[in-house]
Amino acid sequence: MGQKMEWAGRANHMGGMPRKMVFMAMGAFAKAVANLLNSITVHNADTLIRLVRSQPPSVPLLTVSNHMSTKCIPITRGAGIYQEHMNEALDRLSDG
Repeated sequence: MGQKMEWAGRANHMGGMPRKMVFMAMGAFAKAVANLLNSITVHNADTLIRLVRSQPPSVPLLTVSNHMSTKCIPITRGAGIYQEHMNEALDRLSDG
């Protein structure tokens, strides 16, 4: 029991395989737990998909999620913060 296991902490021990296997196992376990314990419900997914597909490459799309709903608002790069859709965002935020 008095022996030190410094070799276990070295990244190059046995080519790093034990360390890689532990990381892979823990990653797989965390992913399994996350998938089993979490559920996602997307409302208005058709609207999100339509907006993403119809966005011109030069126009960014801001998507905001409050864990209860997601609202997509198209914005124009370089148009400043005082543009039509930003006002819509402020109105939605004011409404809660």
